[in-house]
Amino acid sequence: MAETIRTIEAVPEAWPELPANELILANAADTAAWAWQRIEAYCAHRWTPREVMWLVQGDGEWFPPIAPAVITKVESWEGGDWRPTVPEASPFGRLCLWGDAHRITATVGADNPPPPLVLKAATRLINYLCQQIDRNDPDLWATSMRWITSPPDEQITVRDGTATITRGDKTQESYTRPADYIAKALQYSGAADLLRPYRRAY
Repeated sequence: MAETIRTIEAVPEAWPELPANELILANAADTAAWAWQRIEAYCAHRWTPREVMWLVQGDGEWFPPIAPAVITKVESWEGGDWRPTVPEASPFGRLCLWGDAHRITATVGADNPPPPLVLKAATRLINYLCQQIDRNDPDLWATSMRWITSPPDEQITVRDGTATITRGDKTQESYTRPADYIAKALQYSGAADLLRPYRRAY
């Protein structure tokens, strides 16, 4: 079976738009490009068009590892140069390649809005990356909270000639995030679970 040994993928002209009313910070849109790159590195699907070239070794059946893909050119290495070739179709919707080396050019990515599940995953990832530590935030991802209780200074109240000593507790709060909270942002934000159906091209 033919094996893909290299993928050369262009950067798209634009990234999918996200619903602004679901982003927790006004400047969260600035993180969108970085978040979409993380999502595309995790998935085998694309949601904005761009050109991609695959270098394929060997002969046999071959299928684009990225979806959706529209193949525009197939070339084989013959006589010291790349020459256009017309591959045969296999019964399973793949291409039948013959020869030692091939170069396949295609346009990948649909020019349609991503599915709601993908938009939700991107929104969760961006909100996670832009999130500030706030104890009142009910969705404080990947953050642990620590309480330290210690006795305060004694408070002496004099009333009607009687001294009252009040003792109480003083609580200090601290918040920490794991060192890999950026590296595992897809997992900690819940985006990875939503993107599970898009991990494979077909």
